[in-house]
Amino acid sequence: IDGRNFSPDFISDSVNYIITEEAARRMKLSNPVGQFLNGPTKGHIVGVIKDFHSSGLQKAIQPVIIAMNPNVARRIFIRYESGNLEKAMEHIQTVYQKVSPDFPMEYSFLDEPFGRQYQNEILIGKLATGFTVIAIFISCLGLFGLSSFTAEKRSKEISLRKVLGATVSQIVVLLCKDFMLVIVVALLVGLPIAWWGMNKFLETFQFRTELSISVFIVTGLALLAIEFHFFLRWRFSVKKLHMDFDLICRCND
Repeated sequence: IDGRNFSPDFISDSVNYIITEEAARRMKLSNPVGQFLNGPTKGHIVGVIKDFHSSGLQKAIQPVIIAMNPNVARRIFIRYESGNLEKAMEHIQTVYQKVSPDFPMEYSFLDEPFGRQYQNEILIGKLATGFTVIAIFISCLGLFGLSSFTAEKRSKEISLRKVLGATVSQIVVLLCKDFMLVIVVALLVGLPIAWWGMNKFLETFQFRTELSISVFIVTGLALLAIEFHFFLRWRFSVKKLHMDFDLICRCND
């Protein structure tokens, strides 16, 4: 963004430097190009580049000073055309064998170290997803059993309410009312804790997304949808009890 890149036309570039914007700010240099810098070697700043992430997003952008010393180069970064990986690797192997035939070529792809940077976060995400699925499954089993047990246990009450003219929907709402209250209380208790925990996790990242209230709205709606599923299950059970009751009444008549 200011100055120039290293160039073979300038012999002095072997001791010169290119710095990032953050490095200029740390050194309080308003016009860094041309300034003297006493680093590993004494040289001048010939260019300034934009800030970039030299480490994971957990950390703030660090100041970077770039020097050019081909004699100590240990890595070569190669950009190849997409779709030509096989040809590129063959060509690189051929050139490498000419330059350094006594040592095996070691290489990796740049996405691999990036993936390792967030390996812990990826693992946490997979574990959280797995345990969430298990928790929902166990909760559904318990809710299914409890709904069936409640419907059977209150069969006499359902029959009496039927006699008194209650509809199927009215009876099911009566049965679901207690469960809905528990879910609302669970949401009121659980969502603030979840918001606090997720914020604490995100605070470990210098660069992070912001939590949206839509995440918690979707979570609440999902819980209510699961409850609604068992609401329909109860409706089926109540209808069956009604049918049995009506059949008994007709037989008695």
